[in-house]
Amino acid sequence: MNKYMEEKTKEQMEKIIASMEEQQTKNENWSPCWVKLGTGRPINFTTNEFYTGSNTFFCNLEMMSNNYPTNQWATYKQIKALKIPFDVRGQSSTTLVRIVQIPLKDKDNQPMLDSNGKPKFFNKPKYFNVFNISQVKGLEHLIKTVEVPNKATTIENVQKFIDNCQANIKFGGDQAFYKPSEDYIQMPNMDRFNDSYGYYSTMLHELVHWTKKEGRSFRHQSSNRSGYAFEELVAETGSALLCVMLGIENEPRPDHAKYLNSWIKAIKDNPKVIQQAFSQSQKAINYLYSLQDEQELDLVA
Repeated sequence: MNKYMEEKTKEQMEKIIASMEEQQTKNENWSPCWVKLGTGRPINFTTNEFYTGSNTFFCNLEMMSNNYPTNQWATYKQIKALKIPFDVRGQSSTTLVRIVQIPLKDKDNQPMLDSNGKPKFFNKPKYFNVFNISQVKGLEHLIKTVEVPNKATTIENVQKFIDNCQANIKFGGDQAFYKPSEDYIQMPNMDRFNDSYGYYSTMLHELVHWTKKEGRSFRHQSSNRSGYAFEELVAETGSALLCVMLGIENEPRPDHAKYLNSWIKAIKDNPKVIQQAFSQSQKAINYLYSLQDEQELDLVA
């Protein structure tokens, strides 16, 4: 990175720290910059009861993997009871489980009692299948969805910067994250974001996470909360700097400061942590720039 870019980086670091101090006095919370279509816990379409335990996990996993636009689910029997023409041919159901309590009985077929004289039970899992309502043809008019702003558009030079990194990026669902074990980035679709800044700042945040793998700008991350928090600080300071360096914004927006403040509380015992995070994010940025074409870098700078 040339001297001009180094000076610009230092200047932006100072602005981010100043913005963090300002946001701390306002005590405003960070929130995602994309619209979550299947918002809320998975819920049964006909009973309006929320799924619990592992069922919540499996429904959310299917919603994310298949980009379902609603958190509403129902069994085939429940859908049929609506008495509306429908079709689920070609669709795969999701298997859930509920626990049924079965009374314990002795050899004489009499209820077994505990020391307090109450009946004993054993828990038996009972499996059942559900469909997301968006899978069911004929029920489209019953799906509860959220209006999407669709204000994000492609910024050519930034997109080229990301493409040059050749990271494995998957799209769909309601979450943005980097999965180290499988080395891929997961992103909601672009049309779910409030604006282009939100989309690219989120993408760049995950791209900085992507650099932590060995063979890139390797960063060791401990499994405790402070270790996780520090990695989030690295990713977000990196995103804030890249947004300015790539010309998405002239200076870091308050969104970054809000996000950073939400994590810095987890590392109260280290007053120099933000500077350390900047140091690591700079290494990550240098690695990302090393993957770029020199002529394209001249245009960015």
